[in-house]
Amino acid sequence: MANFGFESTTDDVLAGQDLSGKTAVVTGGASGVGWETARALAVAGAHVVTTARNATKWAANAPELDGKGGLYIQDCGIAPPSTPEVTGAKPYALDPAAAARLWEISERMVGETFALS
Repeated sequence: MANFGFESTTDDVLAGQDLSGKTAVVTGGASGVGWETARALAVAGAHVVTTARNATKWAANAPELDGKGGLYIQDCGIAPPSTPEVTGAKPYALDPAAAARLWEISERMVGETFALS
């Protein structure tokens, strides 16, 4: 197994991987790490579904992925908290303790501890 570190790129991590027939969902696909992850997965052959809060920004970058895999964008806003009149984010999704439990489970599942900044 290869050792990856701070200098590793998405292309390094996916080198030699054929993701044809796989679907990847990437949040924050309009820029930064999300965009780079979507690009690398598409280059490796995955059908990539991205979400972004800014569809205009995403669309400006999308031509870079032409011919590199399947693409789909969903313009996602930030939901307001649910009220009797409005369906939005459920209370459990806004609960810091629930988020901490989910973070802990995620770390346990992958066997790593992720630093929060």
